[in-house]
Amino acid sequence: MKTIRLMSAVVVTAAVCAWSAVAPAQQPRLNVRYGQGFQGTVSRNHVSGQFRNENGHSGQVQYRPGDVQGGYRAPDGSNATARFTTNSGQFGYRDQQGNGYSGGYNNQNGATAVHGGYRTTDGYSYGGGADSRGNVRGNYGRPGFIPGTTERFGGEASFQGRNSSARGTYDLQTVNGQRIAGGNSSLNRTEYQQSQDGRIGGITGGQNVGVRFQGVNSEFNGRQNINVGGAARAEVGGRASINSVNGQGRIGVGGTNIGISANLNRDGGHLRIALPKITVPKIPTPSFSVPKVKVKFGF
Repeated sequence: MKTIRLMSAVVVTAAVCAWSAVAPAQQPRLNVRYGQGFQGTVSRNHVSGQFRNENGHSGQVQYRPGDVQGGYRAPDGSNATARFTTNSGQFGYRDQQGNGYSGGYNNQNGATAVHGGYRTTDGYSYGGGADSRGNVRGNYGRPGFIPGTTERFGGEASFQGRNSSARGTYDLQTVNGQRIAGGNSSLNRTEYQQSQDGRIGGITGGQNVGVRFQGVNSEFNGRQNINVGGAARAEVGGRASINSVNGQGRIGVGGTNIGISANLNRDGGHLRIALPKITVPKIPTPSFSVPKVKVKFGF
């Protein structure tokens, strides 16, 4: 066995030396084998190899200028991969149960960012990331409270001094990714906004509320709506500040709509109601003709 390995090493060394003596522009691609489990390819700008032993362990590696990647698989099914380029790197690992880890980094446009995550086979997931510009994000997933659904929570923030902001999201989906309900909220130095929406069969609904920060002139706003398969719908909304209050509502059934709006400010207020236009069909007026009666007198 030692003699065979020694002879293999001599063959590989001789091949590499002969290949190196050739001018770079004319260097051919060489196929290399070592023992029973390793084989590879070597050329001027590319090196690759793979192995597999008698116990079931296997792996591969590949190199190009600015790009190196490789992988490994164990007999129990667990595996790992990695790749590194000039400006980025990423890796992943999956155990024999199917649970997986992943992560990476990149450098682009003068900023460095990192990210990572973990996912289990029973529906749970965790992830997050950050960059050198003050942005962070995270997410969490789990089986939904309704059988056959999943819940996703997410958040992100940007730390930019006076322009800092934050945002959060929630989604309830079927296992096929169809959205059932959700919501989101956002906050910055000028306003806060929050919204929710949902769907049950052909019925959809939603609401939005918020506040705009303007000192004593701060303004609150809100709106709600519901739609029943396009056959009926309703909507109500309003705004309020120290200077005025206004609201409006609308109800529709088929092609008929009824609306109402109201406004109140320092100068007074008004109320307006929009009723559907009703067209009364014309009733034809009956006409009568009086027959002529002739009376003849005879003596």
